[in-house]
Amino acid sequence: MRVGIYGRVLNKPEHKAQVATLIHLLEKKNVQTLVYGPYMDYLLSHKIMDRPVDTFIESTFGQAGIDYLICLGGDGTMLDTLTIVQDSDVPVLGINMGRFGFLASTQSENIG
Repeated sequence: MRVGIYGRVLNKPEHKAQVATLIHLLEKKNVQTLVYGPYMDYLLSHKIMDRPVDTFIESTFGQAGIDYLICLGGDGTMLDTLTIVQDSDVPVLGINMGRFGFLASTQSENIG
């Protein structure tokens, strides 16, 4: 199984640990994890992750073979995610890292 993770900048310190935990849990379950390229750059530059994983960008999403996409963020991030998956039939799980998260189905506290 291949799971993609899409996100933007994390503003809360506790979210940094939650993202690292999520990726660790997926890898522990032998799930191949791909992270949106610019988000991977952010995670590495802010030392949220200590090593890169495979990445995807909008133009390579269809060829990446992603089975599920996890969106980390608020409603705006979720809307960005939907433009990436478009007509691919890839299910999206929204994890709210924002304030309201009307479109996200899970709260960040539930990671782990």
